[in-house]
Parts: sequence; structure tokens; C-alpha cells
Amino acid sequence: MLGFEGLDEPEVLAFEHTAERAGRSEARWESVSWRCTSCGARVTDTGPYGSHPTDVEHGHGEGCARHCADIAAWEQRTGWDQ
Repeated sequence: MLGFEGLDEPEVLAFEHTAERAGRSEARWESVSWRCTSCGARVTDTGPYGSHPTDVEHGHGEGCARHCADIAAWEQRTGWDQ
């Protein structure tokens, strides 16, 4: 959609594109907010730079399937809790 597919770290590019207002110089945010389509909650996202998903996304509903899947993928990728 934004043309970031196939690039290194597309999630970083997409976040920076959004947080920096598509390269415009007037405002820059340290976080963005969005509505989770899994739990319906408003999530504050500080970007894909942190370690654990709960460190960078705040506000998911209890037991949110999307957030739980992100945590499981992070644990698999990092070998955490093994």
C-alpha cells in the first residue's frame, strides 16, 4: 500500500512515514495511535524499535489475539522463554 514491501525493515519505514507525517517537516510524534482490529482498543504505538511487544504497544484489550500473536512471534524469534 505504501510501497515498502520488499524493502529492509518495512515496519520501521511505515512507522517513520506515519510518525513523521510523510516527510513533512512541521511536526514529528514519538508515537502514533490506532484502533486494533482484533480487540477494538485504541493502541499507542512507539514504533518497532523496542524489544518486547508490550514495551512498544500500549492499550490492547485483555487477551487480544493480535497482541498475543505478536508476543508469541517475538518469543519465537528471540528464543525468549526457552
